[in-house]
Amino acid sequence: NQIDFIASFAEMFGINLSDIEARDSRNTLAAFLGTDSKGLDYMIEEAGPKALRLGDWKYIPEGPSRKNKKTNKIKKGKPAELYNLDKDPSEQDNVAFKHPEKAEEMDRLLKQLIKADGVRK
Repeated sequence: NQIDFIASFAEMFGINLSDIEARDSRNTLAAFLGTDSKGLDYMIEEAGPKALRLGDWKYIPEGPSRKNKKTNKIKKGKPAELYNLDKDPSEQDNVAFKHPEKAEEMDRLLKQLIKADGVRK
């Protein structure tokens, strides 16, 4: 993520960031320099609805329900999506119903990360 440049460059130049500076920036300098081939365990995508990448998996939570003002009926939001990016890099096969435990695990983690006051600890 581009936000990780801040903590990474701070590390490179020996700059200490306070707890309130760049709270969502994590140090990925080793991955940038090629000394760590793995990088970070997870990534939050924020282009469009928030999504979570964790290893080969990508999770997009259920969309919000909406109430029709004229009929007072509730229209259910888009269902949660789960993709195995190793097998399906183009995100065509939603496997959330085949792997409910993985979808629930990633939903809990995404909610925890969103609630947190930044991800850099």
